[in-house]
Amino acid sequence: MPLTRRSLLKLGVAASAAFASSRASSSPISQDAEPWRMSAGDLARAIREKKLSSREVITSHLERIEAVNGELNAITDVMADEALAAADKADRALAGSSDVGKLHGVPMTVKENIDLAGSPTTQGVPALAQAIPPIDAPRIAQLRKEGAIAIGRTNLPDFGLRWHTDSALRGPTLNPWDRARTPGASSGGDAVALATGMTPSATATTMEARSVGRRSVAASPRYGRPEDGFRMPRR
Repeated sequence: MPLTRRSLLKLGVAASAAFASSRASSSPISQDAEPWRMSAGDLARAIREKKLSSREVITSHLERIEAVNGELNAITDVMADEALAAADKADRALAGSSDVGKLHGVPMTVKENIDLAGSPTTQGVPALAQAIPPIDAPRIAQLRKEGAIAIGRTNLPDFGLRWHTDSALRGPTLNPWDRARTPGASSGGDAVALATGMTPSATATTMEARSVGRRSVAASPRYGRPEDGFRMPRR
């Protein structure tokens, strides 16, 4: 079968979901672990095994966002009510069946240049502040089909076209480890949200990577950080 853009997209989303599942540790999940410190794979497994509810997972990440996002400006729109409602729906679905998606009940963030139905695709500019799409982008639709829950939108430079994440609409995102350094771009909002435990998974774009190759990853606050190496204190 010839590879089309749609088939490649489906393969990419399926690979992402499979990777998240494969990242789940085979060892028992600690009952003392705060959900915001856990990987997407471990969270998915804990939810499937009913060791954590999706509401507990979403609530933990919302609390983490409340604790650290104010000074970092990584997440530009916190979708608390929608995420909690989706978490309750996910928990009810799991109570009635074990046949759920690979990311069932797991939170994700969505960059503001990717369509998320009912939420503005602002591209970081005031002129598009109310540009609300009626449907999800294909990648978001596929991730939601696997059970992922959108918890917030993330910052980017205007139209995603600069190396530093600072938009006319949302302002700058700060690097959590060193305020004098850039958080990178154009997915600096997602990078900071991931690096500080505000989300276990994120959707992003890599326009610059086509021309600069591997150099772009080193600008991310997540680069070189161990899975459990969070150092951002609660405030």
